[in-house]
Amino acid sequence: MRLLISLLFPLLIWPSISYAGTDPTPKTLDELKGAIEQIRKETNTPAVGIALVNKEGPLWVAGLGEADTEKHNPADENTLFRIGSASKMIIALAALQLIEEGKLSLDDRLAELAPEIKFNNPWENTNPIKIAHLLEHTSGWDNTHPRELTLEVNTNTSLLEILNFHPHSRHSRWAPGTYMAYNNTGPVVVAYLIEKISGQPFSDYVKNKIFTNLGMDSTSYFPQEIPPNSQVQLYMQGVPTEFMYDATWPAGALLSSPKDMANLLLFFVAEERNKLNISDASIKRMETPGTTKGAQQGMKTGYSLGNYTSSDVDLPILLHGHRGTVAGSLTELFYSREHGVGYAFMMNEMNTAYPQISKLLRIYLQQHLSATLLTTVKNTAEIATQINPISDIEGIYAPTAPSSAYSSFGEQLFGMIKIVNTGNQWLQQPFLGGAPRLLSPKSNQTFIDQATGQDAIAVISAPSDKTQLEVNGYTGNNAYQKVSAARAYGQWMIITLLVVCIIIYFLYIIISTAKKLLRVQQKTSLIALILPGLSILLFIAYYYLSGKIAYSLHEFGKPSTLSIGLLLTSIAWPVSLIYNGFFLFATKIYRDTKVLAINTAILIATQIALCTIMACYGLIAIPTWL
Repeated sequence: MRLLISLLFPLLIWPSISYAGTDPTPKTLDELKGAIEQIRKETNTPAVGIALVNKEGPLWVAGLGEADTEKHNPADENTLFRIGSASKMIIALAALQLIEEGKLSLDDRLAELAPEIKFNNPWENTNPIKIAHLLEHTSGWDNTHPRELTLEVNTNTSLLEILNFHPHSRHSRWAPGTYMAYNNTGPVVVAYLIEKISGQPFSDYVKNKIFTNLGMDSTSYFPQEIPPNSQVQLYMQGVPTEFMYDATWPAGALLSSPKDMANLLLFFVAEERNKLNISDASIKRMETPGTTKGAQQGMKTGYSLGNYTSSDVDLPILLHGHRGTVAGSLTELFYSREHGVGYAFMMNEMNTAYPQISKLLRIYLQQHLSATLLTTVKNTAEIATQINPISDIEGIYAPTAPSSAYSSFGEQLFGMIKIVNTGNQWLQQPFLGGAPRLLSPKSNQTFIDQATGQDAIAVISAPSDKTQLEVNGYTGNNAYQKVSAARAYGQWMIITLLVVCIIIYFLYIIISTAKKLLRVQQKTSLIALILPGLSILLFIAYYYLSGKIAYSLHEFGKPSTLSIGLLLTSIAWPVSLIYNGFFLFATKIYRDTKVLAINTAILIATQIALCTIMACYGLIAIPTWL
């Protein structure tokens, strides 16, 4: 669920950002504090935890608002927030410690280190899964399946038991090291290896070797170990929500305070390597993507070892860190060792405060960095415009490495992009419209983002005769493959036609009902009216239940009303289309209603086309609990 929410969340809230009178450019720390507190109040965010540091030490560490709105517990620097996937940074640090000790290597093969871990890699002989692939999400594995999350987990449940409960998601869909596709299972496997090599439970190892040494004394994976009233209550749209503790806990269940997050940031920006006995070279590798095709071509942005390297127009430098998204909680942690700054903030609600606070923190830090920063970015872009990229880059591209089988169709449908050359400017545009990204060629096969001066796109070699790109995005470097205009526009034409015909059908029903009430004679057969509606209702039910997967993974991981309902509707929908088609073409029930006949024919044709596409993605007749 963390992944699906994290993919959808920025798309849902970024367009609705409104600063509502807040000055978006705070120049002093006091102005920044006031602006963030104003946003918190305006968005009804119960609590926000903040850690802002530079290499000299903490600048601002605080908790704002109330940790629990019913108990009215004030939040402070010691209040614990759920930091979600930012937990993955701790797994990477623990792995680096073992690497420094010579007990582990990023090139070690999983099959040799842990033959007891079940997985399927058809390319194992030529492209074995290595530790680096697990930490960089380049194993090709699917994201966590709903079934995996139904295992009841407690402090006595071993990681091996968790990993062997339902290993079906650990199937490489492409050769490891080809594409990045975010998943929560790979880091959990690394946590198990740390446990196996160190001879300690993973939670004990990181407590003794990382948390204690960094002064992160209150940070813990286990809510039951935390004193009462010391952690925030999580909320979804103002409604309290349960703390979800599941099989991916090493990768997403950490609870930490603003004070502890400040200490973690200082480890990176204040050059305190001796606290964990990790060398600068190892930290540099943690911050540098290494296993995707784009990384092998020199891209510096993307997902590295439990660490996301990116840049932003509000702070156009290379930033390293992680975001965390779980139901009722949002976290963002980023830092720059080069510039000696870092920030983290956590919230116990999911709303538009998140992008606003992120923007304010980045703008504030940019104003206090070197005055040469923007000049450097500008000069990089100007020099790059003198390079001519290869000619066949222009076109429409669809995501080719979905994070999950369940989101594959949606990702390619809504995630398509266009690469355009206007003659004097290269652009990356969302296929469905939106603000373009201005690009400058860095070489004949790579581009930088003009706004940041950092790597944005690389043309990659992959097992396909179609042009493929690696594009720096919100959750990492995503792979795209060039598609024809017929495919890109065709599927949206099908959906548009379907929606129009559904509207026409219901208008026809309303008119027919009105005529019947007015006792106007009609020739339309009752079955001719009902049959199209049956397939429409089944389609709507299928669409609705599919959309529930992201928010009810536990229910879809076992036979339940939702999961069985989805299975049955995904079977009944195509069956109803066949039945409807039979009556349309093999009987005469539509002979006196040409408008309804034509509309029904288009309804059936568009639904069959859409159903066929869904079947190609494996989204028809899905028993999600298997």
